[in-house]
Amino acid sequence: MLIYFKIAVRNVHKNLKSMTFNGVGIALTVMLLVFIFSFTRGIETQIVERNIRFETGGVTVRFDKEVTGWQNQLTGDSLFHRIQEVLITSPAVKDYRKRISTHNASLYAHDATQRIKVEGIDFPEFDLLNEMIPLIQGDTNWKAIPNGLIISNGLVEETGLAINSECFIVLPSADGSVNMQEYIVTGIFRSTSQLDKYQTYMLYDQAKELYHVNLPTRLLIDLNSFTDADNVATLLNNAVDWEDIEIKTYKDFMGRAQALSGINRSALLGMAFFLLFISFVGIWAMISEQVNERRKEMGTLLTFGFARTSVKRIFLLESVYISILFLGIGLCLILLILGIIQLKEGVYLGNLASF
Repeated sequence: MLIYFKIAVRNVHKNLKSMTFNGVGIALTVMLLVFIFSFTRGIETQIVERNIRFETGGVTVRFDKEVTGWQNQLTGDSLFHRIQEVLITSPAVKDYRKRISTHNASLYAHDATQRIKVEGIDFPEFDLLNEMIPLIQGDTNWKAIPNGLIISNGLVEETGLAINSECFIVLPSADGSVNMQEYIVTGIFRSTSQLDKYQTYMLYDQAKELYHVNLPTRLLIDLNSFTDADNVATLLNNAVDWEDIEIKTYKDFMGRAQALSGINRSALLGMAFFLLFISFVGIWAMISEQVNERRKEMGTLLTFGFARTSVKRIFLLESVYISILFLGIGLCLILLILGIIQLKEGVYLGNLASF
C-alpha cells in the first residue's frame, strides 16, 4: 500500500499544474461551505442578540390594556409598585426599561394613509437605539424636537415622507377614545424586512400621551445573567395578579428569532448546495479528462506488471491526496478571511463562525 501511495504522490507533483484546477475547485468548495455556515450562524446570533437586547430583555412584562389606562390608575399604580419592589430587591436584576408598544396606529401624510406600529422609547435607551437601528438620514434629535419620529425607508417609499416632513398619527387609546397628534420626521432607518417596514419610534412620553395611558405597555428587564430569567419570572408571578400582566422570559421569544434566521439559512444553504453540485460536476469532468490524457501512463504501469485494480488504486490515492491537500489550504484561507472580516465593524459573522 505504501508503494502505491508514493507513486500517487509522485504523480501528483509531476502533474501538479493540471491537478491544480481540481485542487482549486475543492478549496473553493470548502471555503464556500464554511463561509455559508459561518454567515448563517452569524445571522442567527445577531438576530437573537438584537431580539434580547432591544426587543425583549431577559424578562418581558406586558401589561393588560385595562390596567394601563387612567381610569384604573390606582390599580395600575399598585401593580407597578409591586413589580418595582421585586426588581429593586432582586440581585439578579440589572435594570429595567419602560416601553409603549402599539400595533394599531395609522399614519397620515400628504394623500397617503398607512397602518403602522409605534414604539415609545425613553432617553436612557437612545444609545442602544442608535446602535441597533443605524439611521441612514437624520438623527434622534428628540430633546430639541420632542415630537420627533423615526421611520423606515420602506415607509418613506409608501408615504413620500422625508426628513422634517410633518405627519399625523391616529391611535385608538387604551380607554377607548381616538387620539391624533402631529409629528415631525427626524430620522430614517433602513428597513431589513417586512417586519420592521412599518415600525416607527418616538419619545416614550409622546407615545404615552398618544396612547393615553398611565403605565407602560411593556417592561424590559435586563439581567446580570440569563440563567436567572426563570427565577425572576417566578418572583414576579408570585408578587402580582396573573390576570393583570403577562410575564415571559427571553426563551419564549427565541422561536421567532430562530425562525427568521432559519429562513435565511435555508435560502443561503440552498444556493450553496446548488453551487457545490456544479463544482463537483466540474471537478469530476476535469478528473475524467485527465484520466483520458494519461492512458499512456496507465499502459506503462500495466506493462510493468501492475494489476488493473492497482492502477485504479493509484489514481484513487492521487484524488485523495490532492483533496486532503487543498482541503487544508481552503480551510486555512477561509478561517483567515473570517478572522479578518470579523475585525471590521458592521460585518458580523458570529464568534469566528461556529468553530
